[in-house]
Amino acid sequence: MKKEDAIRFAGLMEEYLNIPAFVCEMIEKQLEENKYKEVVEYVIQRRNEIENKPDYMTEQEKIEIFESRENENKRLNNIINELEKYTIEQRNIAKDNLEIIGNEGKRMATRFVVYNEYLDKLKALKEGK
Repeated sequence: MKKEDAIRFAGLMEEYLNIPAFVCEMIEKQLEENKYKEVVEYVIQRRNEIENKPDYMTEQEKIEIFESRENENKRLNNIINELEKYTIEQRNIAKDNLEIIGNEGKRMATRFVVYNEYLDKLKALKEGK
């Protein structure tokens, strides 16, 4: 095999199989010497080692987990948005009642403060704080 092709292949295997640089150099030399069988056996052995690790995940499994998390994030953001709308509505109702009621205003003022605090917590959650 040509040196350039051997270097390219070894580099791909380094990334794919997570192998150290000195092993890549060995693979390059073996490929240049047309010792393909040794290289293939090593690649298969290394791949089997990786797949047999208890925490090994296929690319498809990684994609499914990522998509699942993305969907869950969207769902949670929708819930936060709905809670935010509801809280704003309730805060506005409490504010309107506070202006109208007078003596009952203390109770409404407390609700108004609670809704404001709740809104602050929702905004912080939405921003990931």
